[in-house]
Amino acid sequence: MNDHLHFLARHAAAGKLSRRDFMAKAAALGFTAAAASTLLTSEARAAGPQKGGTIRMGLQGGSTTDSLDPALSTNQVTLMLIRLWGEPLVELNDDGGLDGKVAEQL
Repeated sequence: MNDHLHFLARHAAAGKLSRRDFMAKAAALGFTAAAASTLLTSEARAAGPQKGGTIRMGLQGGSTTDSLDPALSTNQVTLMLIRLWGEPLVELNDDGGLDGKVAEQL
């Protein structure tokens, strides 16, 4: 029975089985929702990251001309989106100086 649950978790992590179907089949095998979720999480983590996808963020005050290009950001919404999405090149430190983040030299 445990091998069958691992098989289902691998299929769910690969996207061949929905989470809802996985939980239903795990419940039919007698596993609690907490135990099945833990197994599903560990299988998904073992599968590794997948390239691509879509990021959706809900920020109030955006406009149709907003861009992810840092040079073209004109309002606080795009600045916040860029800050949440990526890491800045430099950051202000406590002394008012600049600390390099992504940039190797200042």
